[in-house]
Amino acid sequence: MNGLFRFIRHLLGLRNHHGCLRQAVFGDLSATSVGEVTFLFTGADGRSPVEPGDRALEWLIDGSAVGEDDFLLLVNMHHELRELRVPAAGGGREWRRIVDTARWAEPEGNAWDEAAAAVIAPESSYGVHPYCVTVLHAVPAR
Repeated sequence: MNGLFRFIRHLLGLRNHHGCLRQAVFGDLSATSVGEVTFLFTGADGRSPVEPGDRALEWLIDGSAVGEDDFLLLVNMHHELRELRVPAAGGGREWRRIVDTARWAEPEGNAWDEAAAAVIAPESSYGVHPYCVTVLHAVPAR
């Protein structure tokens, strides 16, 4: 089966399985809205606001208001590797890497199901390769 086809099928499966990834309307830019999926953009350090010209950022999708999981997208649109901070997942959960578009992950199809997904340590940094996106999913700790 074509690798790109498998990758897209994986992404569509995630979207189909997680309602927070297919909302018609997102909440505001803070993780405080009630009844809406909210999203929070921060700089590469996971704390500061995104500034004009930033080429690396974190995007937290907080699905708790709709009874869903959280997702963290680490985005690097710079020509060099960038270390992005991984926050704590909280609530007895851990971050698992389910997508990484880096070339090193191509033999794995750039995507993993939950059983095969690597646990990414909280309060650590994750090296995001140039022009790549990594998706972390907050799930109950093993």
